[in-house]
Amino acid sequence: MRAWYDTDAASKIGINCAVLLNYIAYWCCSNRNKGDHIKDGKAWMYATIPEIVKSLGFPSERTLRRTILELKELGYISIQQDANSMNRTNWYTVTEDGMKLANMAEILDNQASGQNGLMQAAKTDDSSGQNGLMQAAKNDFPTNNTKKDIQRKTQRKNDARAKLAPPFDDPPQELIDAWEGFIEMRKAKRNTPTEKAVKLIANKLEKLAPGNDLMKADILNQSTERGWQGVFPLKADYQRTQPKTYGAQQSAAEMYEEVKALMENGGGIL
Repeated sequence: MRAWYDTDAASKIGINCAVLLNYIAYWCCSNRNKGDHIKDGKAWMYATIPEIVKSLGFPSERTLRRTILELKELGYISIQQDANSMNRTNWYTVTEDGMKLANMAEILDNQASGQNGLMQAAKTDDSSGQNGLMQAAKNDFPTNNTKKDIQRKTQRKNDARAKLAPPFDDPPQELIDAWEGFIEMRKAKRNTPTEKAVKLIANKLEKLAPGNDLMKADILNQSTERGWQGVFPLKADYQRTQPKTYGAQQSAAEMYEEVKALMENGGGIL
């Protein structure tokens, strides 16, 4: 889309503020004309910080946040956040003084006469939505997300969980706990593994501990405790959380060594 600004407004508040003010004013007027997003007699528009940066070409999110705060302190815009704590979308409206400064009457006259080259959405934008962004219910301020919005968010969360689910067949609880701990550690380091990375980790675990779920759990716990983002053979100094023999999943080599040790120490097999 093409951004613009009013030169009179820019001389008073600067180009960045003028561009953002007209952007918000334009979409508020557009929503009012469509009867969308009305609350307390005011029309609102919504967008996230990254969306506005992309639409207007601001050099950084930090610059945009500073510009938003300046417009708010000058009394030209009002801001509210979605009541849904999981939604970081901001909602904006322009005050009466802001509308006067933005000179929206002239803008709307030009729009009505077909001279709509000042600010227009790209042809690929969804014409049914506000600026190609997600669309909320008409005459409904975003204190309540639409059913479709909630369903989409829920589906995205479920898809993300599915990609990070333990990639093992019928794993014991020890392995599930170890895997979840490993993923949480990766998330804390802001390096959540991709779906492909999950498969690669699972394949490497199988090579390190073929058919041995409890050893896999120890390998994962070792990586979690030491902050490793990959999986590696158990180190000699690692304190195993499982019995040394790994119970029924003890390998043939381990069983041989244990029996050998018993025989050498005068022990026997019952």
